[in-house]
Amino acid sequence: MTATYSMKRAAVLRLLRQGLVTHEEAADLAATSKEAVHDWALSEGIDIATTRATYLVKTWHQELAAERAKRSTEQELMTEQTRLDRAWEKYVDGKG
Repeated sequence: MTATYSMKRAAVLRLLRQGLVTHEEAADLAATSKEAVHDWALSEGIDIATTRATYLVKTWHQELAAERAKRSTEQELMTEQTRLDRAWEKYVDGKG
């Protein structure tokens, strides 16, 4: 697919606004210079480093929350399994 200059610029700016790419990655994707990407970002008022850092912090917090939820679920499952094991042991002991 052949992309025009304006298409590349628009796509890179969308990625930069979301913090999805670094300065260097944007230049590589658009097959252009880092200076061009820098100029595009400046013209749109995008602070590449801050936007990227903000994206990474948000993503980090989401990952931590997901891990907490997963561990909480695992703990609940282990607690329930222990409760069921004890109930089974009581049942078996009562039969003997």
